[in-house]
Amino acid sequence: MAALIYSVARPTPTRLAVPTPDLPEGPSEIGVQALLSEMLDLTRLSELPEPAFAARLASSYDRRSVSRADSEGWFANNDWASRTDANYVATEERDGREETVLLDLTGPGAIVRIWSATPAGILRIYLDGSALPVLAEPMESLLSGAGPLPPPIAHVTARGYNLYFPFPFRQSCRVTVDDLVATDDQGRPFERFYYQINYRQYEARGASRIRSYRPSDLKRAAPLIRRLREVLDGEQSAVQPGAGYRTMPLETGSDEAQADVRLEGGGLIRQLNVRLADTRPEALEATTIELSFDGERTVAMPLGEFVGSGSTLTPYRSLLFETTGNGDVMSRWPMPFRAEARIVVRGQPNLSGELGVEPRPFSERSLYFHAVSQPPTRVSTRPFRDLTFLDATGSGQYVGSALRFDNPPGIRWWGEGDEKIYVDGAVFPTQFGTGTEDYYGYAWSTPERFQSALHGQPRAGTGGFDGSFFMYRMHLLDAVPFQTSLRFDLELWHWDETEVTWASTAYYYARPAGAS
Repeated sequence: MAALIYSVARPTPTRLAVPTPDLPEGPSEIGVQALLSEMLDLTRLSELPEPAFAARLASSYDRRSVSRADSEGWFANNDWASRTDANYVATEERDGREETVLLDLTGPGAIVRIWSATPAGILRIYLDGSALPVLAEPMESLLSGAGPLPPPIAHVTARGYNLYFPFPFRQSCRVTVDDLVATDDQGRPFERFYYQINYRQYEARGASRIRSYRPSDLKRAAPLIRRLREVLDGEQSAVQPGAGYRTMPLETGSDEAQADVRLEGGGLIRQLNVRLADTRPEALEATTIELSFDGERTVAMPLGEFVGSGSTLTPYRSLLFETTGNGDVMSRWPMPFRAEARIVVRGQPNLSGELGVEPRPFSERSLYFHAVSQPPTRVSTRPFRDLTFLDATGSGQYVGSALRFDNPPGIRWWGEGDEKIYVDGAVFPTQFGTGTEDYYGYAWSTPERFQSALHGQPRAGTGGFDGSFFMYRMHLLDAVPFQTSLRFDLELWHWDETEVTWASTAYYYARPAGAS
């Protein structure tokens, strides 16, 4: 992608749909307040969702990508919508204007994330068959935080426009824009409209519990929105301890620190802190972490790979991980267990740390935390290929990944590759993205260092596209459940023929081995 600056004209006010009667959200309903509460409760990641849903993505991926058997089409790269690239659902006439349909669903569900590199026109959301939208906002304002949803719920990071907010619906959902043309930094029209809309599809039998979004929800949910802003900004802790929470130190030995936790009836590790005396690359490569729950080992890798940054401990703060230049490593992933948990960090002297744990029943919906890494691997960029971050079996949900990439000096952008997520044996991706930086929440191959609660690029090259990169993305409402399997691939799509080094870490939860 090339550098781009754009602006959007203010709209003519649009009349919005207002339900009658406009009642408050009920205690058993799944509406905006319930979904915001879910975002604020990290333990929900460690449970099979109830009610069940499928996680999907509507995007402007190149529709020539149809089959792996057609290599040229499979890696087609016109991942935008325009008059000549119809990478959208349809067009329609409404009130004398043409609207491009980005998403058209029947049944209960919820939009949970919207991203764009080129927000243009007015974005409208129509729910449950109404001819009037429940939301009609300039897309640039809506996704930047200048509209009704404030930062960091809506925000711009390295030219990527991101909105993490739920719009639930009971019967149907239709999302449109009335323009596909942005403006470049010279004031010229630029017709490449990039978009991603992550959404949930609930089972039809759960429709009666869904409360569709309405404009009044913003006022009703104001306390939750305020608290979510504080959590995402780091002003309020993401960890909310339950009854019986206690902190216990890791027991230290000559070159290891460990803890054995036993809680009959079940427990939950809320937070894990490790302090390293030596953060040199060779020391990080030799320092490993192992996590086991009820005798099942689910994590075994170098500590630097566990936090995503590899052998260089890059300081960053996200909602789930935090590292400092002093060697502090913090994990806030919730980790349930039925009766016992074991944590071992070894490989260098003077290790120390502690963990926060509390009693919590281990149910049929409880999941073990997993992390799997692909070690640094040098590969050729030709032919194009898919890199596999995760190939998991069983039932659970995918909740995030980190990518590390080393690009040789003096060559072009390396990250055009789309993410492809296959759920439960799907032959074609159930989620097909538009580019590596798009998945990680930024845009236009920007070598800008940034960090936020749910995505970031805390390490980048030397001002161009060469050097060492590290990026992460964590999923909350956009977590991806699976019942039998999940595979996460990322295209290696480089503008030059060369050799590069890549590595990854993927995070997911799964039922215990052998559990039904």
